[in-house]
Amino acid sequence: MERDPLRLAWRSNRGLNLVIALVGLMLAAAVLLFLVVLATLIDDVIIGGGFTDIDAQAPFLRLAFGLPAVFGGGEVVVSEGILLGRDAYMAAAIATLIALVLLQVGLRALVSLLAATAASRATNGLRKDIFGRIVTARPSARDEAEAAARQIGEGVGRLASVLGEALAVPLSVGPEILVILAFGFAQHLFIGLLFLGGAIAAAVLMRPLDEARAALGFVAREGDRESGRMAQEAARRLPAIRIHGTGKAELSGFGAMLAHLSARQAAQARRHIVLQALVAVVRYGLPALFIVIAGNLAAQGMLSAGAFVAALFAAFLMLRPVDVLTRWIAGQREGRAALEELARAVGSLNARGERRRRAARLPQPSPQRIEVKGLAAFDPHSGHRLEDVDLAFDLPAHVALVGPPGSGADVLAAILGGALDPTEGRVLFDGVDVGEMSDGYRAAVIAFAGADPVMLDGSLRDNLTYGVPPELTRDKDACDARLIAALKLVGVDAEVYSLGLNGAVGAHAAGRLAPFIADARRAVREELASDGTEDLVDPFAAERYNRHGTVAENILFGVPVGDTFEERRLARNPFLRAVLEAEELTRPLTEMGLAIATQMVEMFAGIPDDNALIERFSFFSAEERGRYEGLIARRAQRRRSEQAEDRDLLIALALRYVETRHRLGLLDETLEARIVAARRTFARLLPPGLAPAIEFWEAERLCSAASLSDNLLFGRVAYDIAGAEERVHAAVRRVLASLDLDAEVLRLGLSARVGPRKGLVSPVPDRLVDLIRCLAREPQVLVVSHIFDGMTRSDAEALVGRLRQGFESRSLVAVLPPGLSEDCLGRTVHFSRSGLAQPRTAAEMAEQS
Repeated sequence: MERDPLRLAWRSNRGLNLVIALVGLMLAAAVLLFLVVLATLIDDVIIGGGFTDIDAQAPFLRLAFGLPAVFGGGEVVVSEGILLGRDAYMAAAIATLIALVLLQVGLRALVSLLAATAASRATNGLRKDIFGRIVTARPSARDEAEAAARQIGEGVGRLASVLGEALAVPLSVGPEILVILAFGFAQHLFIGLLFLGGAIAAAVLMRPLDEARAALGFVAREGDRESGRMAQEAARRLPAIRIHGTGKAELSGFGAMLAHLSARQAAQARRHIVLQALVAVVRYGLPALFIVIAGNLAAQGMLSAGAFVAALFAAFLMLRPVDVLTRWIAGQREGRAALEELARAVGSLNARGERRRRAARLPQPSPQRIEVKGLAAFDPHSGHRLEDVDLAFDLPAHVALVGPPGSGADVLAAILGGALDPTEGRVLFDGVDVGEMSDGYRAAVIAFAGADPVMLDGSLRDNLTYGVPPELTRDKDACDARLIAALKLVGVDAEVYSLGLNGAVGAHAAGRLAPFIADARRAVREELASDGTEDLVDPFAAERYNRHGTVAENILFGVPVGDTFEERRLARNPFLRAVLEAEELTRPLTEMGLAIATQMVEMFAGIPDDNALIERFSFFSAEERGRYEGLIARRAQRRRSEQAEDRDLLIALALRYVETRHRLGLLDETLEARIVAARRTFARLLPPGLAPAIEFWEAERLCSAASLSDNLLFGRVAYDIAGAEERVHAAVRRVLASLDLDAEVLRLGLSARVGPRKGLVSPVPDRLVDLIRCLAREPQVLVVSHIFDGMTRSDAEALVGRLRQGFESRSLVAVLPPGLSEDCLGRTVHFSRSGLAQPRTAAEMAEQS
């Protein structure tokens, strides 16, 4: 890894640094032209009396310089200039000086912007290098990968300004300093020496200014933390990256995040540059105008001035580049030290060497033979080991690895799948060492479902396709078909089906399901009628109260979209409160809520907050319980009049009430009719700005915010009849099967959001998610370990049978749990604690049973 900021900056931005050098030369030329014009104006015209009378003319922008005596003296004329009168001359001179000042400001702003871009590219390249080392590291290097991941965020972020200025500063201010020194020596030897001495003194004595620290604001700290978090996530799931060969996909996603980060950095840089440009205009523009005006007064005899004025201004111009160069020297020294520290942190992740070495492929599309020679290995995370193992078997084959808990069977499976590196010996597939295969290629041929599955934050589909090659996911329908087949093979299709049935349809699936919804609803009603269970569902009707729905559901007659009308804040919603006031429902619902609160507080008095009865049967959670108890106590003591907060709490309870479920006798037909009237008022007066916040129920349309089950039933299942929900859902499933919509329901389940940080639990256990993502790649060899953990013996045997059938023409290597029949696969390999064991005799097996 590069340790020198200058070399790193050059390798990251060769073309950009050449552009900075060109802009630096243009900036130096602009400074030189500014000084020459200023000197010509003061010395030749104002002091020298270039305008002897009112009609006199003088050449404007006549550029010439004298040759030293050693070259024969004389004058070299670069430009004869343009003859102008006094007024035109002064106007042109002032305009030219202002233009040159603005040109310098613009060029400096351009250099700053290019430096910010160079910093972004250099840090992104450094982050990609470290991230690439992380995702291609050996699984045993997890600790080193986590240490490197901690550096990839703010650790690299602190180097941004150093890398941005590494070449931008010398390439931009270097020519400027040389031009100013040359101008000083051209005026007089003493002036040149003064400039040189002042520059040296400033380099030694001048302290960095606060303006320098502001330049460090180019790097967004939020972006630094995000890049560090992604790197740590990659380090956490390093075994899965290796197993499933997703290093390239991880790197691609990381690159997209960095591109977004670069855009944010550029926006910050532009804001900083605008402020810097305004400061520069004041800093250079006002002194220049002062010199022009003072020189004009001197030409009229009111002030004494001379050619030294231009040199004095040149000395003023020298301050900034010398200051910048001084800070640059200190920054590069600190940057070199930071790169040294960073290199030590990631030096053990020899990713480049690994990528070059691991590129072997099988001589044919599918392996024909596995050979294990002198294998020894140790798993540092589990403490299991394997010693002196020699095996060989032809493929395709179904092989059971059997041994006591903690035996070498799991270690061998991990080595076969690429999750663990052997300490000695080799594992050969058709003579090719599995450790020499690239991760992506090995994962496509040899899939491993092991003991350390990783769940991503995303949809269930995202989790199941983690590691599936892009060419297999481009056709979404074909990919979903493979996933559904894998779900059925593993035996978790019922769980995903239920997830799809009860989860929100969503806008994407609504387009596919909308054409079927009207016919499907009628088919469900007909199925319920033919089954004699029609009365188990109370259908939605615009003019009738649904007795199995909550009060809130009956008022809204739709499904909230977003949080505007969600249940937890509905009682405080200003529009709903206005509707309740208009329909004179505020007082009745407040009284209903008070009756509910009183009964609940009395019913659960003395029951601890952590008791499951509170969450299951109470109207309010354990966190809300104290608030309602306090409310009841205040009312009982009449300590104060009713407060708006208390009214909101009571109305919130009333909005949750379902008569057939809670049976407190608080709803009669009169109140139900008033709630239906409030429903009409709510829909009629809903402001256009709130229309997107709710999706109303309509008999012939699909409600994408609701679940597929609710869409098909278009009503509420009866709470007061035992077993109603199971019987109704069974009818719904029969209708979906008859309409050939089972696959659509499973696709809805695949689209459901799951993930550790979102707190949404997948209905499929993590270890089976890992197995399904392996099956989705359609590998030639499947190696499984720990996937049977937590299963009953019958479920494990059924899964083995389905896997064996699914891999009839391919190879399956499975670590079987204790107690499972050892002959359920074609061949059995027995393991002891640390190596191979002799198969048990029939008598020993009979005695064990």
